[in-house]
Amino acid sequence: MLKGDYGKKSFINPITKLVLLVTLPAFLMGGLGGTDAEIFTLIFPLVSLFLLFISKNLKAGMVGLLMYIAVIIAWSVLPSGSDGIFHIILFIVVGIVTGLLPCAWMSVYVISSTTASEFITGMKKLFIPDVITIPMSVIFRFFPTVKEEIQAINKAMTMRGIRFGGRNAAGILE
Repeated sequence: MLKGDYGKKSFINPITKLVLLVTLPAFLMGGLGGTDAEIFTLIFPLVSLFLLFISKNLKAGMVGLLMYIAVIIAWSVLPSGSDGIFHIILFIVVGIVTGLLPCAWMSVYVISSTTASEFITGMKKLFIPDVITIPMSVIFRFFPTVKEEIQAINKAMTMRGIRFGGRNAAGILE
């Protein structure tokens, strides 16, 4: 097991995580593999959800799993010859949930389970130049920091009694 800076444990090498992060969109959104790769379009979203579950992102994993199951059931129940606005909307939702969201789930997994030092070590093993490695490692610290700042701002606004949709527009702007 790899042990990161903050005590996080991951059984997947950072290089493997990056390969998954590139492979997933290539199959799901890029059409890699053509019609022979339909099984991958069903398996890859489940892989990204599985990784979310084992990294203890249970809330994101459960919401994703329920959305994925609901969309697959709705698409399979819809008659094949149907058309109209409902069919178009459902087609768009199916495309987003089965193509775009698994890529986001994998990104959440990679960012939440990889420390910057693990990432830098993996990139050095691949002989990637520092010009690419350093900006990408900054990204690994950027998103968690933004999340913490948003939580702190929301907590401060709640303590002051400021809520969105309330009557205190000046407080919200402040």
